[in-house]
Amino acid sequence: MKPHRLLTLNNVIARIEPVASALELHGESYQTGVAQTSFCDTDHQNSVALATNHGWLKLAVDNDAVSLILTTPRIARLKSNNFPKPLLLCDNLEEVFYYLHNQALHETTFVSPAVERHQEIAPSVNVHPSAVLEGEIVIAENVQVGPFCFLQGPLFIGGRYSSTRFLFHWKRWVVNKKSQRSHQQVKHFGGVRIGANCQIFSGTRIAKSAIFQSDTVLEDEVSCGEEVVIGHDARIQSESIVAAAAAISGKACIGPSCWIGAGSLIADSVQVGHHSSVKEGGGCHSVHGTSLHRLRKYRT
Repeated sequence: MKPHRLLTLNNVIARIEPVASALELHGESYQTGVAQTSFCDTDHQNSVALATNHGWLKLAVDNDAVSLILTTPRIARLKSNNFPKPLLLCDNLEEVFYYLHNQALHETTFVSPAVERHQEIAPSVNVHPSAVLEGEIVIAENVQVGPFCFLQGPLFIGGRYSSTRFLFHWKRWVVNKKSQRSHQQVKHFGGVRIGANCQIFSGTRIAKSAIFQSDTVLEDEVSCGEEVVIGHDARIQSESIVAAAAAISGKACIGPSCWIGAGSLIADSVQVGHHSSVKEGGGCHSVHGTSLHRLRKYRT
């Protein structure tokens, strides 16, 4: 989906001025436009991205989809004005970005289709009477939705030839970010996409993507035990197993055919390589076959 209009730098500045501390603009001569908030590794064109460290800043600079970067003077360390992209610098970085994010820029820059939110549920799907389905939801063949599940769209479950069976408990998720003034609730504008032949057991909670046009993804043949927590924009690749009570933080990526032990924690933005194992109750330091440097490279 392409935006029908773009916000100028002045438009963006006007939106964040009420909360920004020591706001500076570098690169005002760039003729750029902004359509939505996103991450530094985004595929969505005309995005404004948050760079909380030097690794994310480099990623945003090299990413053609990012048209505006929000960071701090300490991270940018500008020595000249010849920076390749416009930068917005401020002291209260995360507060400003999430304040901008919660304004839902995409509602201004994209044309929303004039269609009702629909639900497409295959005839073979078994939905327990106590389950609640809300919003735009597509469920393919042979899916079982267990007792007291809450499914909120946008949500897609199962592939074309899926024989998936679910005991699936899904909750709306907002993240509280501590600002200088108070806690902020971060709105989630994306969805959840679950592949074919997955098993998701009771008490599992999967957060929607925080980003418009994006999904939190579970690929084909993924298994999640009871009480698993999967954060926003995480990706669990095919044939991986996440054991009971494990927590996969936001934007983490679990490679194919991995084992994530019971009660373990994968920190935000960590990448776990294929065929890796995390011990029961362990963390990112327990991952085999993936260097600690790689695991922490883009950690925020």
